Amino acid sequence: MTDGWSTAQVVSEVARAYAALDAGGVPDTSPAAPYADYVHWLRGQPDTAPFWRARLATRDEPARVADALGGALRASSEKGTDGVATQALIRELDGPSHARLTRAARRAQVTLNTLVQAASARSRSHVSPGARK
Repeated sequence: MTDGWSTAQVVSEVARAYAALDAGGVPDTSPAAPYADYVHWLRGQPDTAPFWRARLATRDEPARVADALGGALRASSEKGTDGVATQALIRELDGPSHARLTRAARRAQVTLNTLVQAASARSRSHVSPGARK
């Protein structure tokens, strides 16, 4: 995953390069705006802490993606490269499920990874066993 600024920069650069190549031209390879410009802009934005405190106060428990996915998951635990134990919930897709997701991604004109990230974000923002209505 990337942050909003980086994603926007990458998508914009790729789109411009693709358009240039598609038109028979040469992509602009000059350096992008420095990250410091984004940090400067970000510092001028309003404080969002009160919004998030109010939003999170409506939750009795943390949102869990696993709760939204049901029982078709298996637990996995292993040590990362830093030696710290990590845990994950894994759901392996069968061929037809993978094909349906791939078709959905194509219809949306995004990669399968983007589709999965969007689904994960939506689950985290809307699913919680103790969410207040």
